Amino acid sequence: MTAVAPPKTELGRTGIELLLRRLDMAGGGLRPGATRHVELLPGLVIRESTAAPVV
Repeated sequence: MTAVAPPKTELGRTGIELLLRRLDMAGGGLRPGATRHVELLPGLVIRESTAAPVV
């Protein structure tokens, strides 16, 4: 089984950054209702169950 893992630290950091910008609207932050597209690259998690069987 292979899965993807979200970049937890980067996800948290980006969320806080966006929240602080929203709260600081008077200082040039995001206006109410504004959206911002953010892409974070996940990591690939290769689990042991995907390995070839040991013969």
